[in-house]
Amino acid sequence: MTKEGTNIGSWQQHMDRLTAHTLQLPTEQLQRLPRLTWIGQSQLYIEHYEQMLNFSEQLLRLQTTFGDLTISGLQLRISGIHEDEILVEGKILSVSYGATI
Repeated sequence: MTKEGTNIGSWQQHMDRLTAHTLQLPTEQLQRLPRLTWIGQSQLYIEHYEQMLNFSEQLLRLQTTFGDLTISGLQLRISGIHEDEILVEGKILSVSYGATI
């Protein structure tokens, strides 16, 4: 990536932070950062994922801007799904991120 391209990216991030502060919006809203709300061991609400890669009763893998998000558990089920939001229920054992390549 050229130096010029890096400056544009930094400028965009600065503008996103400034806009979020000015409008009193959470930064993750403007930058489309993944947001996870984990309730006990039985519910996980995920916002701002890009694509579902795999799903089974033991594993859910989602693509996000930070890499793949992997949820493992028992008797996992998708209780709600809407555009870039998903609600997963079951016995959630672990949540992990993989690096974006």
